[in-house]
Amino acid sequence: MRAGRIESVSPSILLLPGKKGCRESLRPAGNLQGSLKVRVVVVDSDVISLNGIFAGAILHRLQIMRARRGLGLAGGRVESAGRLKDMDKLPFENRTALITGSSRGIGRSIALSFARHGADIVVNHHRQGGSSEAGAKQLCDEVRALGRRAFVVRADISVKDSVKGLFEETKREFDRLDFLILNAARAPFKPIERLLERELRQLVETNYLGNIFCIQAALPLLEKTQGKIVFISSLGSRFYNPAYPLGSMKAAMESVVRDTAESLGGRGISVNGVCAGIVKTDSFKVLRQYMEEIDRMPEGLFVEPEEVADVVMFLCSPAGRGIRGQTLVVDRGLSNSLYRSVAVK
Repeated sequence: MRAGRIESVSPSILLLPGKKGCRESLRPAGNLQGSLKVRVVVVDSDVISLNGIFAGAILHRLQIMRARRGLGLAGGRVESAGRLKDMDKLPFENRTALITGSSRGIGRSIALSFARHGADIVVNHHRQGGSSEAGAKQLCDEVRALGRRAFVVRADISVKDSVKGLFEETKREFDRLDFLILNAARAPFKPIERLLERELRQLVETNYLGNIFCIQAALPLLEKTQGKIVFISSLGSRFYNPAYPLGSMKAAMESVVRDTAESLGGRGISVNGVCAGIVKTDSFKVLRQYMEEIDRMPEGLFVEPEEVADVVMFLCSPAGRGIRGQTLVVDRGLSNSLYRSVAVK
């Protein structure tokens, strides 16, 4: 995409997004380059006319740049499609997101993405001590470094009283909830016919009942904000894997996504899902022990956690308002074909 030209600037601050987009790098320059095609005209210290996308993010970065130079930019306005309106806020500023199982992996990436878009974060993890608790605390520090509020709640979603406490603490801390992301999951890697009774109960209680407990407990808060629920699924919901009993619970929850989208839609609550392909998280290290052929998959078919987070951001934004009760597949096309050539090692 060709660079947009800056037509006039006063005061003399020119913006240049880096190759990764305006949120990654902004520096003074004579042209506006990168992946966005926009026109920026700085009229004075309070008014910005901008046609394009990510206007709020650009203005936010401009505020930071001007603050560093000792200049003020209070209540900046952005003109888009010929109208002036306030755009000095990030898309999810003053909103709150709760992500279950967010101390690592996909949940962690979703939490950081929400924070970069302006949301305050409730970090949830299950196990006391160890890497889970350490990861949750580190995530909180990273969120706060982005200028957002964050706190950790240890809760086992398979226990209804624990879930009740999770949302009571969320209400006490932030007094609102806009986005509930159902990401937590726990299951052994073994054929379903070999599961012990306690493993079967854990499978259902965490990955099915636990998610429904969260939805039920979140309703009073989400109804006030007309919030959104997004469930994180996986390809195991659609395709057989001999050592992945979690897939049956993911499939069940995709049905819950459809059903609750209908039952809660009248209360202003949107429900959708994201079905992630193969992501190299901690569970991938275990999965490869049961699927030797996975090491021969082309690297281009592996999904980054940030790619899943991007789709969650879309579903939670106004741009996703027309999607209800759907589970979007994010797998780089892996599920499109039954037969693929693989590299021989």
